[in-house]
Amino acid sequence: DTPGTLCGDFHQHAERSADAPTSLRDRVITNLTEGLDILVATDHNVHTDYAPIVRALGAEHLLATVVGVEATTHAIGHFNAYPVRYDANDRQGGGQNVYRMTSPAALFARLRDDGDDRVIQVNHPRAGDIGYFDLVTPLDLGFDAIEVMNGKRVAAARRVLGDWFDFLNKGHRFTAMGNSDTHSIYGQEPGYARTCIHFGHDDPRKVDGPSLVNALNREKRVVVTNGPFIDFTIDGAPIGSTVTRRGPGPVSLT
Repeated sequence: DTPGTLCGDFHQHAERSADAPTSLRDRVITNLTEGLDILVATDHNVHTDYAPIVRALGAEHLLATVVGVEATTHAIGHFNAYPVRYDANDRQGGGQNVYRMTSPAALFARLRDDGDDRVIQVNHPRAGDIGYFDLVTPLDLGFDAIEVMNGKRVAAARRVLGDWFDFLNKGHRFTAMGNSDTHSIYGQEPGYARTCIHFGHDDPRKVDGPSLVNALNREKRVVVTNGPFIDFTIDGAPIGSTVTRRGPGPVSLT
């Protein structure tokens, strides 16, 4: 039981990505099957809207949907942005082809250029020729979140977790994220890994863009998991808080 918390997968692909064979309807069904509460669409340089399919299935009380994009480049890595606007009259749904961009600062500026508040997430940052941390030196830190766990790649997650702690020790509080990066169905189940976020309620219908951005960019009460769910406090302060004290104090882990 996870009262007050909703879990989502913030890196998923379907047929609007050239490398994903899964239909949009099947992507929604697989999210429902895995018990996810939030589905973020992140196709390659394309905006996708799952809301009409969720409505057609009568599942709005079970699954919130958010339009996002995986900004995919050949030189500096892959980055998610969400929420973004969906344009039904555009072949790419309003997405932009950023494949040839080579400046992280310019890319981050473009992903925010319409003035909307959103999450910029670095995907699989240690994935070699598609990993931002492997490709770029020095790093531009104009992002908000780091995908610490990508799918079932546990060994890679340990290295990225080390990066996350290094940033934290230097005063950079990026939100840690866990996602599946699913492109298919079998062997790439959505929600493995997943990100569980404390909203103070259990209703997906109350999740919208502003509340999601606030939860991830400011509140940061987030648990990344491939199964276990933990709750951790120090002096009553929850995950995401900054605690400053001297001497021993009450610690709770459940």
